[in-house]
Amino acid sequence: MAADDLPAALSRIASVVSAHGWRAETTGGGDGLRTWATDTAEQRSAGYSFTASVDTATGVFSAEVTSPCVRTSAASDSVFG
Repeated sequence: MAADDLPAALSRIASVVSAHGWRAETTGGGDGLRTWATDTAEQRSAGYSFTASVDTATGVFSAEVTSPCVRTSAASDSVFG
Protein backbone atom coordinates (compact mmCIF):
# COMPACT_ATOMS: atom_id res chain seq x y z
CA MET A 1 0.00 0.00 0.00
CA ALA A 2 1.36 3.42 -0.93
CA ALA A 3 1.60 6.10 1.77
CA ASP A 4 -0.97 8.20 -0.13
CA ASP A 5 -3.49 5.35 0.25
CA LEU A 6 -3.27 5.25 4.05
CA PRO A 7 -6.01 7.86 4.79
CA ALA A 8 -8.42 5.85 2.61
CA ALA A 9 -7.69 2.81 4.80
CA LEU A 10 -9.10 4.70 7.78
CA SER A 11 -12.32 5.38 5.87
CA ARG A 12 -12.65 1.71 4.98
CA ILE A 13 -12.11 0.69 8.60
CA ALA A 14 -14.78 3.17 9.74
CA SER A 15 -17.25 1.74 7.23
CA VAL A 16 -16.64 -1.85 8.29
CA VAL A 17 -16.87 -1.28 12.04
CA SER A 18 -19.92 0.97 11.68
CA ALA A 19 -21.70 -1.83 9.81
CA HIS A 20 -21.11 -4.07 12.83
CA GLY A 21 -22.54 -1.78 15.51
CA TRP A 22 -19.42 0.17 16.40
CA ARG A 23 -19.15 3.94 16.49
CA ALA A 24 -16.30 5.64 14.62
CA GLU A 25 -14.97 9.17 14.67
CA THR A 26 -11.99 10.76 12.99
CA THR A 27 -9.31 12.44 15.05
CA GLY A 28 -6.17 14.42 14.39
CA GLY A 29 -7.50 16.32 11.39
CA GLY A 30 -8.40 13.11 9.59
CA ASP A 31 -5.13 11.28 10.28
CA GLY A 32 -6.65 9.20 13.05
CA LEU A 33 -9.69 7.11 13.82
CA ARG A 34 -11.23 6.10 17.15
CA THR A 35 -13.85 3.35 17.28
CA TRP A 36 -15.69 1.65 20.09
CA ALA A 37 -18.34 -1.02 20.45
CA THR A 38 -21.85 0.27 21.15
CA ASP A 39 -24.88 -1.51 22.58
CA THR A 40 -25.81 -2.70 19.08
CA ALA A 41 -22.47 -4.49 18.56
CA GLU A 42 -22.13 -8.20 19.19
CA GLN A 43 -22.00 -9.00 22.90
CA ARG A 44 -18.44 -10.32 22.60
CA SER A 45 -17.35 -6.81 21.50
CA ALA A 46 -18.55 -5.11 24.71
CA GLY A 47 -15.87 -2.92 26.25
CA TYR A 48 -13.50 -3.00 23.30
CA SER A 49 -12.16 0.02 21.45
CA PHE A 50 -9.74 0.55 18.60
CA THR A 51 -7.64 3.51 17.55
CA ALA A 52 -5.68 3.85 14.34
CA SER A 53 -3.57 6.60 12.86
CA VAL A 54 -1.60 7.19 9.70
CA ASP A 55 1.51 9.19 8.96
CA THR A 56 1.66 9.65 5.21
CA ALA A 57 5.08 11.35 5.42
CA THR A 58 6.67 8.18 6.77
CA GLY A 59 4.16 5.67 5.38
CA VAL A 60 3.27 4.36 8.84
CA PHE A 61 -0.08 2.89 9.90
CA SER A 62 -0.42 2.44 13.68
CA ALA A 63 -3.20 0.69 15.58
CA GLU A 64 -4.04 0.01 19.21
CA VAL A 65 -6.77 -2.25 20.56
CA THR A 66 -8.10 -1.82 24.09
CA SER A 67 -9.97 -4.67 25.72
CA PRO A 68 -11.78 -4.99 29.04
CA CYS A 69 -10.06 -6.79 31.89
CA VAL A 70 -11.77 -10.10 32.56
CA ARG A 71 -9.36 -11.43 35.17
CA THR A 72 -11.30 -12.53 38.24
CA SER A 73 -8.37 -12.77 40.64
CA ALA A 74 -4.61 -12.73 40.67
CA ALA A 75 -2.40 -15.59 41.63
CA SER A 76 -0.51 -14.99 44.85
CA ASP A 77 2.79 -14.90 42.95
CA SER A 78 1.50 -12.50 40.26
CA VAL A 79 3.71 -9.48 39.57
CA PHE A 80 0.50 -7.55 38.79
CA GLY A 81 -0.97 -8.09 42.27
